[in-house]
Amino acid sequence: MYKGSSVIDRTRKYECLVYAALWLLALVLPFFNEFMRMAYGSEFSWANIDRWWTGLIPFIIVFGINNFILVPRYLLRQRAYMYLLLLLALVAFFILYQGVTYEFRFPGKSVYRFLGLPMPLVMNVALLLMLIAVNTAVIMAFKYVREKDTRKSLETIRLKDEIRLLKARINPHFFMNMLNNIHAMIELDPVKAQDMTLELSKLMRYVLYEGSNATTSLVGEISFIDSYVTLMKRRYPEGKVDIILELPTDPSPDVMIPPMIFITFVENAFKHGVSYKAKSRIFISMKETGDGRISFVCSNTMWMASAQCGHGGVGLDNVRRRLDYLYEENYQLEIKEENGTFDVSLTIPCL
Repeated sequence: MYKGSSVIDRTRKYECLVYAALWLLALVLPFFNEFMRMAYGSEFSWANIDRWWTGLIPFIIVFGINNFILVPRYLLRQRAYMYLLLLLALVAFFILYQGVTYEFRFPGKSVYRFLGLPMPLVMNVALLLMLIAVNTAVIMAFKYVREKDTRKSLETIRLKDEIRLLKARINPHFFMNMLNNIHAMIELDPVKAQDMTLELSKLMRYVLYEGSNATTSLVGEISFIDSYVTLMKRRYPEGKVDIILELPTDPSPDVMIPPMIFITFVENAFKHGVSYKAKSRIFISMKETGDGRISFVCSNTMWMASAQCGHGGVGLDNVRRRLDYLYEENYQLEIKEENGTFDVSLTIPCL
């Protein structure tokens, strides 16, 4: 059962509470009237209260027919013409009933004249129309709330499924890149390839055990990025790529963030920002801002800009979708391409 069902049950309870409060007010109103009369010297009259309650009966019947039959079966099912026709018939019966009642109470005073209708009948019809309008408005308002919450619940479910798929794609993509790096190193430096394999096993352990969780510790994510960069450094000749990594040396142990939220930017920096023909530079920085947020910066020389922008494969578009789901508008992501440099700046709140 998805969350929308609980939303429907909750809003229906609220709707019933609104009706209960209104009818309770209508039932106790004559008591206030009697207390006001007593303040002016009159005696408390149960007959007046009984007359008031008896007069409420036709209003309650019309309310019940409109609330439980006409609106659900016709108006909410896009049969507005039938709803209006039956509603007019219901109002006509109410007027007929009120007219007969008036004739019974006041013989000889006809209510069927087109002019000079008695004020009690006019007031009762006006109150009835107001009751129907309020009843229908309340139903439509709660229907709108239910539909809105249901759409939001379904959208949340869809986004959660989408995030699961994205994670399922990110992990194999990550391993594929790392295995390709090790494969390329085997022929050039077997000893270094063995060390890289050991480093990869640490990364795999983190991805498998932490990557599927909703949150991970900032300490673990920092260690993961540090191990990844260390592993990538082994791939390049000394002095070929200028790699600067600035990570917190004493991160808060209780700070939690989404796992592997930064790795796509780091991967792209190494994948698309390194040239074997020219000097390359990668700068990665992460820090706690002191206001419960994490600031991440990744900058690299730009050799394959179109690929880094996420055209195909697991790219920046997927990261944005994940950030939108996790934080909605409560994050800042800036991406710039200028002077041969690709710059990413991301600030997220701690979870």
